[in-house]
Amino acid sequence: MQALGRGLWRGVDQLAIDGFVNNAARFVRGIGNALRPSQSGGVQSYLMTMFLGLLVLTISYWLLTM
Repeated sequence: MQALGRGLWRGVDQLAIDGFVNNAARFVRGIGNALRPSQSGGVQSYLMTMFLGLLVLTISYWLLTM
């Protein structure tokens, strides 16, 4: 019975659950590290990014509704 418990602990908890959580954390940390340089604190760059995003959304909507 203890062997079954150890096997489930290693197989399910360590590999499946901990593996998923740790990999998800690495993924999010990687995205954060990649996006960190874009956080300059300059309002002008944030406004330009919002404007470009709005422009892309508007053009996409316009193309999809034609």
